[in-house]
Amino acid sequence: MERFFNINPTDMSDDSGRLYSIDTPEGERVASTTSEYAARDLRQRLNEVLNLWVERHGSDAVVA
Repeated sequence: MERFFNINPTDMSDDSGRLYSIDTPEGERVASTTSEYAARDLRQRLNEVLNLWVERHGSDAVVA
C-alpha cells in the first residue's frame, strides 16, 4: 500500500503531552489528535481510500 498521508508527532510547548498531526506529503495538516492510536487509525484509513481511488481512476487523478 502506498502511503499518501504521514503522521507528524509534536511535543506540546506546555509539556502537556504530544500532538499527532496527519499531514499530506506536502505537509498540509488534515487532522490532529493527542492519541497516537487514533492518528495511526485515521492515517491507515485515509491511505486505504486513496489507494482505492488510484486503482479506480489512475495515479494522475487529483484529490483536493
